[in-house]
Amino acid sequence: MMDEMKYPGSGPPPGIAVCPTPHDNDGYVPDEGIIMPPTAPPFEMPPQQRMPVVELGSLSDEDVREACLQFASENCCYGTKFIRETALPKIFNGCTFHYQLETYGEKRETAERHEPYRGEYVDGPENGFPPAPWTIEVPIPAMFVPSIAKVEVPHTARVKECLRCVGNCRIRCESCYGRGGNTCWNCHGSGRRDARPCPSCTGSGRQRCWNCSGTGQVKCGTCDGLGRLRHFSLLIVTWSNHVESYITDTSKLPKTEILQAQGKEIFKEENLKVYPINHATDETVNAASKAMVEKHEHAFPNEFIRQQRHMLRAVPLVRAEYVWKRKQGEFYVYGFQKKVYFEDYPQKCCCCTCC
Repeated sequence: MMDEMKYPGSGPPPGIAVCPTPHDNDGYVPDEGIIMPPTAPPFEMPPQQRMPVVELGSLSDEDVREACLQFASENCCYGTKFIRETALPKIFNGCTFHYQLETYGEKRETAERHEPYRGEYVDGPENGFPPAPWTIEVPIPAMFVPSIAKVEVPHTARVKECLRCVGNCRIRCESCYGRGGNTCWNCHGSGRRDARPCPSCTGSGRQRCWNCSGTGQVKCGTCDGLGRLRHFSLLIVTWSNHVESYITDTSKLPKTEILQAQGKEIFKEENLKVYPINHATDETVNAASKAMVEKHEHAFPNEFIRQQRHMLRAVPLVRAEYVWKRKQGEFYVYGFQKKVYFEDYPQKCCCCTCC
């Protein structure tokens, strides 16, 4: 429930009429639902220069084994004998590219709300025509952070009789169905138990309702016992951050691992609207950027795009082939943290005593 509208001083702002008594505004019909956003202003694509080749360094045989030893030490059932004895005939140093696009959109919708009327100021249509939802100023929170704001639409308030209690302030008690009490559970309404007055109902055969104290009515919860409600239109503003990523080929390494890996940022741009990058050294990144930007342009028709940003980073990716006893395969060392990934670690034990 929204807070009451407050004005400085004891009275309303100058030039605004005060409703002397609560009344209905029958001539006002509120709108409700999602409001389509305005058209975004035109934006010209800035010139772009081709990105330089990224140097991320390389890992030697010793570096790879050291990363594997650290990896095995973090898993109690992984032995280290394999790491010391295995042959690493081929080590491929490379990188994978991670492109990410973020679109920060704003959606506005209106809904009818009501609250108990306690005699506060009523800002109704007699004070002016209600503004369109997209003309109401609502401060934008931190960019790219999902958030929700609720604002009362000016000049939409009106006071009406509570529909639940019809202005009587009280409604039927649902515990006793308005009867004020129920048949005594101990004597079943006879008033006596073991030839004596029933101790539970003192011989009356009925027990007074605990909820309404025997009156058969309780305070109306909708209007809080006041008999009238203040109706108004509520503007609900929702800010959403839509994130989409593209990762180039990682062979058998799950691409989700790259999202958490540390890499080197080689491009970043933020603007009201961004245009696809076309200067990456990997053409698949350029194609993915073009497809994602075009998709985001029409993917959120109910939202006004407040800001966009995209970035491209390179993550080190080393693929190493191993031969140990009768087993052979490959594993990966990736990210500046030198994380390690095996599809199936060659030396596993069930007693955690491998050395």
